[in-house]
Amino acid sequence: MSTKVTIMIPTYNQSAYLKQCVDSALQQDYGNLEIVISDDSDNCLTENLIASNYLCDGRVKYFRNSQRLGRVRNYRKTLEERASGEYVLNMDGDDWLSCPSYIREAVSMLDNNAQAVCVMAGIKCLDEQAGELTEEPLFTEFPTFIKGTDYLMLNAKKVIPFNHLTALYRRENALALDFYSVNTIWTDSQSLFRLIYTGDIGFVTRHVGVWRLHGNNESRKFFAEVKPAQLFMSEQTVMDFFEKVGSRNNFDSRKWFSLWKYNHTKEYVIYLLKEHESKKLLIFLSYLVVQ
Repeated sequence: MSTKVTIMIPTYNQSAYLKQCVDSALQQDYGNLEIVISDDSDNCLTENLIASNYLCDGRVKYFRNSQRLGRVRNYRKTLEERASGEYVLNMDGDDWLSCPSYIREAVSMLDNNAQAVCVMAGIKCLDEQAGELTEEPLFTEFPTFIKGTDYLMLNAKKVIPFNHLTALYRRENALALDFYSVNTIWTDSQSLFRLIYTGDIGFVTRHVGVWRLHGNNESRKFFAEVKPAQLFMSEQTVMDFFEKVGSRNNFDSRKWFSLWKYNHTKEYVIYLLKEHESKKLLIFLSYLVVQ
């Protein structure tokens, strides 16, 4: 019997995009597959879409939350209570997979490497406002598998990408690490970084999914709402995990932490400058001075 895979689709008011997302999951050529849709919406549009198109397909499981959980708690409930696969891939409802063989290939890689905790592949980015589809970097310069600690440092240096959309991981390990427990926009990277620290990561060197960038992305809202003290919360919790687990492969956790603080500082300052948020910029710079 092949390893069971769950494609999780936690969603909130994404009915305009969801059909493309679910269709792309169902088009995967891997046999032992379930698609779990966890609906946090405040209207019936997603429920009606699923009922009209998918409930006759035994691979699709639909759940509607009786009360809105919010993004992070919806991720967590889906993983802990609704997914049943040994391996999991989490897709947001406005993204989609573009390569029907990706799950099959990623499963094979995990099945054949007990040290691997995650497999990742390349993505494309669709900017709806600009009408542009761009290819994000691939992993062609790296071996099929590398140590997770090597990946984390290269990622912090912006040498290698992080693509949550394509990350297939072992559910048992994720549960043991209390995935999606930190209420931050970066809960996906925060969770996977901790997992990747504990083992190897594998790469598929193709673009296998599309991340849709539009005006309602959570990532776009974050900088508009974040308070300075919240900006580094994600990397701080990961750093705390590194120190709790202990050093692996001579990994310099403090250097990793400094690099990510620099990355998020740079991103936030650029955002504030573009939005002409001079008052927020002064508040943030004052916050940095006293740190």
